[in-house]
Amino acid sequence: LGFNLELKYPVTEADDAELNPAERNKWLDAVLDVVFSCAKPDFRIIFSSFDPDLCAMCRMKQPRYPVFFLTDGGEVQYTDARMNSVMGAIDFALSARLHGIVSDAKPIVCNIDLVQTVHDAGLMLFTFGGLNNDEAAVELQQTAGVDAIITDAVYRVKRTGMTPRKAPPASDTGLAPVAFGHPANSIGDSSSAAGSSTRPAHAAADEPRHSESRSHELQAVHDAKAALRSC
Repeated sequence: LGFNLELKYPVTEADDAELNPAERNKWLDAVLDVVFSCAKPDFRIIFSSFDPDLCAMCRMKQPRYPVFFLTDGGEVQYTDARMNSVMGAIDFALSARLHGIVSDAKPIVCNIDLVQTVHDAGLMLFTFGGLNNDEAAVELQQTAGVDAIITDAVYRVKRTGMTPRKAPPASDTGLAPVAFGHPANSIGDSSSAAGSSTRPAHAAADEPRHSESRSHELQAVHDAKAALRSC
């Protein structure tokens, strides 16, 4: 059983004034107390949050479960620069030794090369948002190697051809073994899975199939851009 536990904490002054939350330290300790007292050994859990300071604290307080930084990727602007772009999210995730980022799908689909940028930094990339209910946009991300897709349309996205594969063993970073999909997972808003950024290299004998795959990818790009225009 897998869980994506989003740590929801106010990230704007208006929200903070309205909700008047407990101090981050006490708030997070209360959450972790519940998780560690209730989680079974076979539970696969990741933590995620839009609050960068909470992400950093969660990473320091517990090494067992992966921590991911949620970002709108520039779709919404905040006073904290770490929250305003995918590149800002990457820089912060590296500085806080997080396991990856979870970005709104729009900036990723608009600049699909960001997938490789995230992977080159040694991070995993998940995406969320309304665009992930569109099959063409999801297929484009799968082709590029996005590690997991968070979607409301799980059944429709699953029809794009993902097949399960075995997860690698846990690493010493605390990244627990999780369920994998290929080349990306589709997961509901209340569940979680992580995939690998490793794609098999094609041998010379596979070149015709590679060309066909490239044509398919270009068509996916076209379809995804059309989906973006309709958003």
